[in-house]
Amino acid sequence: MIYLLAPPPKNALTGGYIFNASVARRLPGRLRLEYVEPDALAARLERRREGDRFVLDSLYLLGPAPRSAPARLAMMLHALPSLDRAPEEAAWLDILDRLLAPSRFLAAEAIRGGFPADRVSICEPGVDSYFRGKSKRKAERTRPKRLLTVANLTPGKGYLFLLETLERLLDLSWTWNVAGSASDDPEHARSFFDRASSSGVSARLRFHGPTTRRATARLMRTCDLFVLASSSESYGMAFAEARAAGLPALGNRVGGVPEAVGSRGVLCEPGNLAEWVTALRRLLSGSGEIERLAPADGPRRGRSWKAAARDFYAALQCDARARPG
Repeated sequence: MIYLLAPPPKNALTGGYIFNASVARRLPGRLRLEYVEPDALAARLERRREGDRFVLDSLYLLGPAPRSAPARLAMMLHALPSLDRAPEEAAWLDILDRLLAPSRFLAAEAIRGGFPADRVSICEPGVDSYFRGKSKRKAERTRPKRLLTVANLTPGKGYLFLLETLERLLDLSWTWNVAGSASDDPEHARSFFDRASSSGVSARLRFHGPTTRRATARLMRTCDLFVLASSSESYGMAFAEARAAGLPALGNRVGGVPEAVGSRGVLCEPGNLAEWVTALRRLLSGSGEIERLAPADGPRRGRSWKAAARDFYAALQCDARARPG
């Protein structure tokens, strides 16, 4: 049996937890998802039986590595916290025999940090089929363009930067839909809403709070442009879902975002306010740029979770080099 271990979720709608649950559901009898507190991880690994295979969620990288671990121990690298192999990460990576990464970007970062390339596998996440449903957006040029951001209100998702950008575009016709939790960082969320109120953006803001996956898909099928100014993304699941829904995206040229967006969007340099304002003004100006990026009858891209689960399982069957002893 393969056991995928992860810390208990504080927010089950994060990309890593969605990946874990989606893959586990498609590998019944072969993969079991267990939630284990970090301070109980070492004891859980000790309770292994012959033939057990363990895969750890990369959230465990935030704590110390266990002193004793199975010879065959893999990790699903949803994120690499430092991206520079800090000492704590080095201790973890030295006890692993295989890494699974969601993007070419993160796989390259792990290899750059010293992990052997032949023990790194890429396992791109899937997209739920309901994101690929028929678009319900209308093409009237007279109505305001509907912008959509799907992310929890935390500093790394670039909400204050997006506010600064939109403050410079109040002469154009648009509304901004935001779907995400405001409870992860209440102080940051409060700063966001206070600034939106003082700048005039709040009159155009539609805050939906945390939404279900299907509700998020419905928003993507009714909005015109996905906007997210993350400072880093290991993969960018929300970008991939937007692409599957036929929704063009504007984001930063960071991490795995270019892989997730492909040709269905516009990418800017992180923190370049002038470039963001210029790009968004062009997209909102009614020149047909959004329609060009997402034709109404265009193809829908979306890798299935069945394919993701198949790759995940196959990667763990590779002949990994076990640690001595």
